[in-house]
Amino acid sequence: MMNERATVIKLLMDMDVRLRKFSTKLGSRRDAEERGKLATSTSCNVQKNENILLARRRLAKVCSREYPFHDAAAAAAMIDARNSEYIVSWSEVLVTTLWMFRFLFVLMCGLASGFLTGLIYPQKTFGIEMKYAVEEENCANKYFAKRLEVALKKYEPAAWPFCNGDWRTLLPFLLFKVKAVQYERWWLRVPACPYRPNKSSGATQGVASAAQGQTEAEEDPSTPFQRSIGENDDEACALDIAWPNELNAKCSYLVLHGLNGGSDDMYVIDFVREANAKGSAVAVLINRGLMHTPVRGSKSIFHGARTCDVGAALDAFRLALGDNHNIAIVGWSMGGILATNFVVAAGSKANCIAAISICGALSSTTILQKYGDRSRKLWQLPLTTNLKKSFLAPNIRKLKLKDQGNFFDQKYLTSLQNAHTVDAFDKAFVCTFVGFPTLLEYYNTMSAIGAADSQGCSRFAHLKCPLLVLHADDDPIIPHQVNHPDLAIKASPFAFFLSTKVGGHVGFSTKNSPLKSRWAFPIDAAITFASAACDFKHQSIS
Repeated sequence: MMNERATVIKLLMDMDVRLRKFSTKLGSRRDAEERGKLATSTSCNVQKNENILLARRRLAKVCSREYPFHDAAAAAAMIDARNSEYIVSWSEVLVTTLWMFRFLFVLMCGLASGFLTGLIYPQKTFGIEMKYAVEEENCANKYFAKRLEVALKKYEPAAWPFCNGDWRTLLPFLLFKVKAVQYERWWLRVPACPYRPNKSSGATQGVASAAQGQTEAEEDPSTPFQRSIGENDDEACALDIAWPNELNAKCSYLVLHGLNGGSDDMYVIDFVREANAKGSAVAVLINRGLMHTPVRGSKSIFHGARTCDVGAALDAFRLALGDNHNIAIVGWSMGGILATNFVVAAGSKANCIAAISICGALSSTTILQKYGDRSRKLWQLPLTTNLKKSFLAPNIRKLKLKDQGNFFDQKYLTSLQNAHTVDAFDKAFVCTFVGFPTLLEYYNTMSAIGAADSQGCSRFAHLKCPLLVLHADDDPIIPHQVNHPDLAIKASPFAFFLSTKVGGHVGFSTKNSPLKSRWAFPIDAAITFASAACDFKHQSIS
C-alpha cells in the first residue's frame, strides 16, 4: 500500500510539472503573439502618423511652438494681453439696462408669435435657394449643386422655441454643449502691415517669400500691405492646429472664427471634430489680440480689412501639408468676411481649393444702411461690449503712449466707452487707431464686393476659386441683403450662393435632436462643397 501510494504521488507530481511547463510555453506563446500584435499596431500607428510628423517638421521651418519675441515690447504685450479689466461707465450701465428690457420684450413677442404661427400653419415649409452662374463651358457649379442637394435634404429647421431669427441665434449658444478638442499652439511671424490708404486691396503675402528673405508686398504694387523683413515691427499670430488620427482626407481646412471668438468657439470645435473624424487637419487662425494673444506694435491691432495674416497662415499650412494637399478656407461670421475678402483680393494667388463663408458679408457697407437698423438696436450692444473687453482693455497702455504719437485724452476714451454699436466702435477705435480716414473706406476695404457698385463688382471679378456663401434670410445680426448675389454672380462665375429662409446667425439648428446635431447642417454643407471642389479638380486634371 505504501508503494502504491508513493507511486500515485510521484505520478501526480510529474503531471503537475508537465502542466506547469505546458502553461509556461502557452503563456510565452501568448506573450509573443501579444507582442507581435503590439508591434504591428505600433508600426501601423507610426505609418498613420508619418504624414503628421512630416507636416510638423515642415511647419517648424516657418512657425515656432513658443512666442517668437522676447524684447521689452513683447513683455509689455504679454502683460497687456492678460488685461481684461474694463471699467464700465454709468452711461453704459443705463444703456445696457434699457437694452435688456427691450431685448427681452422682443424675444417674448417672438416666442408668442412663433407659437401661434405653429398652431395656425403647422405644415409651413422652409425653402432653400441656390444661386450660381450657369455656363456651358464651365459645369463646376452644376456639379457643386448636385453634391450639395444631399446635404440640403438633411436640413429640416428646428421647431418652437426655435421660432424666429433671434431665437435661432440665441438658443444654440445657450443650450448647446461640446467637448473640447486637443490643439497644438503654433506661432507664425507676420508683418505688422500698416494700412496705406493710397493703395487698393491686392494679393496675399505669405511666409514662403519671407522665409527666403524676399518681400512680395514691395514687389507687387497692387497690395496695400508692406512687410519689413527682420524688422522689429513684426507681429506673431497664433495658429491652433488639430491633427486627425490619420491624415488621409482629400482636403484640410483653415478656419477663421467670429468677431470676438477663437478656437474655443463651440461651432469651431464642432467643425474641427467633424473634419478630424474624416481625416482632415484643421488650423484655426486666431485674430490678433484675441484669446489673450499679445500684440506688440501700437498700430498692429486686428481689423477686418487686413488679409495678409490669412495669406501667411495659408502659406504656412500649405508648406506643412505639401503642395499636393488641398486646403479650403472656412470663415464663420466675421471670419466669412475675411475669407471672401482674401480670396477676392488674392485672385489667382489665393492658393486654396475653395472658400466657404457662413453668415458673413460681401458688402459690409450695406449694414450701414437701413438693413442694419434692427441689428444696431437689438444685437450690437453686447457685441460692442465684448469688443471693448477684447480690444480696448488690452490696448489702454498703447492708447496713452505719448512717445509714439498715440496719446488720446480722456475725452477720446469717453467717446470709446459711449460707443454702443459695432460701427460706432469701429469709427472711434479702428479708424482712429489704425489710420482709416473714414468708416466708409474701412468697410469698403473690408468688403469683397465693396459698396456693391461698379467698382466693387470690378474688384469681385478677381475671384478665381470656388466660393460658397451660406446665409439665412432671418439672420438678425448680419442681414442677408449684404451679399448681393445677383451682382456677384454677374461679376464672377466662381460665386455660389446658398440661402435658407430660416437659420438665424450661425444657427441652422435641425429639427431632429438639435442638442445632438448642433451645427451639423453648415458643417456638412462646407465639407461637402470643399470635397466637391477637390473631386471636380481631380476630374478636370484626369
